[in-house]
Amino acid sequence: VAGTLRDALGYRQKKFTLEATDLGIHSSVFFLTFENGPPLVVKVLTSNKRFRSQVQCAEHLMKMDVRVPQILYAYEDRNILPWLRMHIICEERIIGTTLFEMQRTAALIPELTRFFVRLHSITRETWGEVAKPQKNGLFEYFIAKAQRKLHLWRRYDPSASTAFAKKCTDWMKGQKKTIQNIATFSLSHGDPNPGNIIYNNEGDIVLLDIGHIRYFPRALDYYKLLIHFCQDNEELIKQFEGHYLNALTKEEQNLFDDSHLFFKLSVLIDFGENLAKRLIDTRPDHPWHAEFVANLEKIKQAVEEIIKS
Repeated sequence: VAGTLRDALGYRQKKFTLEATDLGIHSSVFFLTFENGPPLVVKVLTSNKRFRSQVQCAEHLMKMDVRVPQILYAYEDRNILPWLRMHIICEERIIGTTLFEMQRTAALIPELTRFFVRLHSITRETWGEVAKPQKNGLFEYFIAKAQRKLHLWRRYDPSASTAFAKKCTDWMKGQKKTIQNIATFSLSHGDPNPGNIIYNNEGDIVLLDIGHIRYFPRALDYYKLLIHFCQDNEELIKQFEGHYLNALTKEEQNLFDDSHLFFKLSVLIDFGENLAKRLIDTRPDHPWHAEFVANLEKIKQAVEEIIKS
């Protein structure tokens, strides 16, 4: 900070505070404040791929007029640990309240769905990473991902049998033609969990942790957001579905209807594998253990309902 950022950001000779946080899974995250300056965030990454992805995604979203933290400076620094490339991102710190910190009520749904309908209305004819568009292979990508996740799910949860996994992949393989015919892909956050959605002090929604941004069929992001926000609250689910789907054009609704169960199943498999892993790391006497068991059973039931459809 003293050697590079202070001069680069125009705070030469200014005092500053740097506070370590426990935020970030793939990066170390610090809160930085210069004397008489706005609050900032400094991220330190060792992965060049993640570094480039975060910078590219931020630039892309800002170009599309989607509100994300503005990157003020990004560079590679070999002076911290000479044998290890450290990639530094300094961005504005969004002051506000995350969706995780808020009580999830129906009052939040109209604005939340409106924001994501607009995000998903940004489309292109190729899928995948922002800087690595792909024309083919979408179906194969999701089949391989489902097989990998189901394998891990069975490892963590013996009750998820081989037969259960086979039913999932067999059903998905039956949708091959439909998935291969998808020709329009939506800008998707990739991980729209409540901690990655923040309302700033002006009341605007800002997306955080944007390194997962991809172009995928909108149903993928839709179901991730719906499950994260509504969980198993039937009233919230009904209102969320109504607000989101009614905002789509007729053409968008048709595209959604054709393939949405395939991507719902993909999301449920992701959630099931993740929850099964958390369950084995949780002692039976832990307060959340019973809730994890119940939620995992609900996911299995939801999967079975799709397979029977």
